[in-house]
Amino acid sequence: MTKSLAYNYNTFTFLMPLVLCLGFFLNLPLGLALTVEKSTLNFRTHDGTLIQATIHRYEKNKNKGRSQTSKLPVLMVFGGFKYADQVLTLPSPKLPIALMSFPYPFDPPKKPFQFPGSLKLLPDAKKTIWNTLWGIDALIEVLHQEKSDSYHLDQITLLGASFGAPFVTYALTRNPKIKAAIIVQGFGRLKETLQSQISEKIKPSLGMFSTPISWFLVQLGWAYVGLPHLETEVRSLRASKKVLMLQAEEDSFLSKHSQRSLQRAFEDSEAQFTSEWLPGKHLAPGADQQIETLTKRVTHWLQNHQLLRE
Repeated sequence: MTKSLAYNYNTFTFLMPLVLCLGFFLNLPLGLALTVEKSTLNFRTHDGTLIQATIHRYEKNKNKGRSQTSKLPVLMVFGGFKYADQVLTLPSPKLPIALMSFPYPFDPPKKPFQFPGSLKLLPDAKKTIWNTLWGIDALIEVLHQEKSDSYHLDQITLLGASFGAPFVTYALTRNPKIKAAIIVQGFGRLKETLQSQISEKIKPSLGMFSTPISWFLVQLGWAYVGLPHLETEVRSLRASKKVLMLQAEEDSFLSKHSQRSLQRAFEDSEAQFTSEWLPGKHLAPGADQQIETLTKRVTHWLQNHQLLRE
């Protein structure tokens, strides 16, 4: 979730999981003719940070002379750190829905993580994490206050893929107005995952000392950022929450321990939880069969829970 993790992926790898997840809209054999209306919505988090959300409304062609705006379900999508909202430029969905996103308030540096120089970025990382979570809350609040006639606000779903998954998971546990979440290749054990990534980065220069130093840095950084333990928060979810978690059986980037830790936390909660391990590796271009399987499962789940309809 923090910058040291972000450095492991290039921009394309960050964006790809979410691109593939949103592809499920393209495989629905419904043949509906939709129009798209693109707009932006400016709002501020409670600390004054300005965020601009991008909104794409896909709805059935309006009859001639009809100007009334239809109410649409909402899907907020979060993926790569720098280009989260660019997924909205992908090919159009086939069912009426409003896709929303906003760029993380973060400009990742071009250089990889370096110890100790990169520690000076910790305040920015903390602000980014909390402003993202506050931003999700603020966007939902603005929709309720100003856009209640335009959206089915009892049908707000969040989708997070890979590094977007922890943000979506935290948001689901924090905000009672979020009814459902789709977690694609998500993970728990955040401190362990972060420590592993930092250790690998500093090992060439610090050798055997990379493990204890990375452990110390993560403990210190986690205390500074102030995030609660993710799995503990997940276990507190109530029965009104709906969650779909899709993992790859041969994912070599995420450890099985971190993935199963989050899965067990959802299973221990009261949430309406569905989890599947699908064939394949961490999502990448060319994995057509894996993508097809994923899109079918997501589509079926959304429609089964009445979160996406004709």
